[in-house]
Amino acid sequence: MLYPVNLLKITYLKTPNMNLSKTFTLCLIILASMASQAAFAQLSRSERTELLKEIKAFKRNPEQLKNMKQEDAKLNTDLENARVSTLNKKSELNKLNQELSKKDEAIEALQERLRKLRGEMGEVNAARQGRGGSDCEFSVQIGAYENRDLTQYMDNNPNFMVEQSNGLKKYILGYFTSYWEAKSFSKYLDQGGAQSYVVGYYKGIRVPDLKDMTQCTF
Repeated sequence: MLYPVNLLKITYLKTPNMNLSKTFTLCLIILASMASQAAFAQLSRSERTELLKEIKAFKRNPEQLKNMKQEDAKLNTDLENARVSTLNKKSELNKLNQELSKKDEAIEALQERLRKLRGEMGEVNAARQGRGGSDCEFSVQIGAYENRDLTQYMDNNPNFMVEQSNGLKKYILGYFTSYWEAKSFSKYLDQGGAQSYVVGYYKGIRVPDLKDMTQCTF
């Protein structure tokens, strides 16, 4: 049995129209890439007949082949765009996971720092005992969280306090009658990676802005 491409080549030599011949040649290339002689031999007689009919149809109407190629090219372009979009989304997801991992590591580091600070309070003169009787008091706020609960690390330590305001839990360290002592303690914490700042109290009530503590001496 003859390989169908050989039959098509004979037909091609008889085609006077060069443009049609070039288009038909593309058809031959596509068909040749799709089926080897062994594969063609495995087709049933009816399947081979249908294949030859399709080849003849492409010969009579090369525009159909052109449209098929254009549709195939569009599908390949859409597929490539979808692949690139998927890769971009995976990259964004990996970036978000990395950022989340870094934040979790920072929180863990802060928690570890807080555990160590319980044993270091005496070294930085931050004990509450013996500092009563002053209207002006200062502490250091080390964080404010909506859903993060650090009270498990307090262990009833009088130097570790929590205030709740506007849906936030504000964590406070130290008890000072001197602003500069509190400021020095804040700098000490920041050296360990914290982002702290001094907060003030007048007669036990927190003052939103230290500039409003005009009754106190800084």
